Amino acid sequence: WADRHPGVLSALILNSPWLELQGSATIRLAGQNAIDALSRLSPSTIIPIPDTGFYHRSITGNHLGIHHLPPDAESDPFFTTGWQPCERLRGMGKFQVRAGWLRAILAGHQRVAEGLSIDVPTLIFTSARSIAGASWNEDYLSADSVLTVENIWKRVPHLGKLVALHKLDRAIHDVILSRRAVREEAFASMQRFLRAVL
Repeated sequence: WADRHPGVLSALILNSPWLELQGSATIRLAGQNAIDALSRLSPSTIIPIPDTGFYHRSITGNHLGIHHLPPDAESDPFFTTGWQPCERLRGMGKFQVRAGWLRAILAGHQRVAEGLSIDVPTLIFTSARSIAGASWNEDYLSADSVLTVENIWKRVPHLGKLVALHKLDRAIHDVILSRRAVREEAFASMQRFLRAVL
């Protein structure tokens, strides 16, 4: 949107943006023709995507009872009650990937890979690392379990000329829903960025 509407924004902040498919661009390119064909024939076809539910668990307090709590855990919703996202709007655990939607996502990834010309200062937040696996462990509370952050980092220079990347240690996928120390670091970084560019 920012690329297609130059001169509208003053600055842009992106929180763990999905700039490339998990895995690699090769996987995206290999599947793009099949998804394009399927979405033209039946855009509402549901594509089965495995979901361990670990991200949902990491933000909603379903991990309570962990053994290695930080000192400020008793007053941090991340560790006490968890966040309470509106299930109707967020669709956690119920989101169905449809062929037409996935085609649009893949087309967007391709546009980013080819290069955008966002004309405003842009700040991108990500976790400092990703995690994936078949069984839950406490590392899911300190890493991005949704996206491959290294793929995001590769695409950051493709967004525009004035782009900054902030990798946050111990952040989860949604940086702003991470533990308090991460949230505070992210908000402080936002304030510095906005003071510098506005």
